[in-house]
Amino acid sequence: MPKPWTLNKSALKRRYIEACLLASSDFQRISDILEIPADVIQMYAAVFYDVADLDKLSKLELLDVKDRDEHMMKLWALSQGLDFIEWRLGKAVNISPIDGLKELFTMSVFKAKESLFSGNSSESSKEGVKWSKMSMDIARLLKVWVMDSDAAKKDIELALAEVIPEFGSYADLNREEESLLNEASEASETTEIPEFKGYTDLNQDNSAEK
Repeated sequence: MPKPWTLNKSALKRRYIEACLLASSDFQRISDILEIPADVIQMYAAVFYDVADLDKLSKLELLDVKDRDEHMMKLWALSQGLDFIEWRLGKAVNISPIDGLKELFTMSVFKAKESLFSGNSSESSKEGVKWSKMSMDIARLLKVWVMDSDAAKKDIELALAEVIPEFGSYADLNREEESLLNEASEASETTEIPEFKGYTDLNQDNSAEK
């Protein structure tokens, strides 16, 4: 089992552990992501990096480090959460296409606005044009995706498959429905219906029974 003080001496491990602690205080999930025992993570936090009770601005102050890679990783972890660390480590992260496009659209719009406050006017102009174009392209994609009923149906199928493992697709349901209708139709064709003899004959039959 690794010791907290040995982890603190490794620049790479320290960077990832502290980025996770900035993003969350869920030691078990951090343990699953980094493959380090949860109690070791908890001990590391208590001894070297206790940030659980800090507010957002206080956490941002901790990002004032010389190592730019460490700064960027911790900044992204703080803003995007543990999903970002999972993605960095090559783990599967599920993001809905719609949610992903919305996040990119929001980021592009604010990056375009942010560039307007840059001190370098020529550079800010280039950045503004770049991010404005990006936001417009993403907006078009969002519109196409939302209006595409097939894509929306696929999303619903995936969601249903998570809740009902045996669920296949709407096409399977349609095939089952057609099969049931065909069986019902065949059954009705083979069922013999007694010949209707008329009201007069019925009355005679009733009189005979009496």
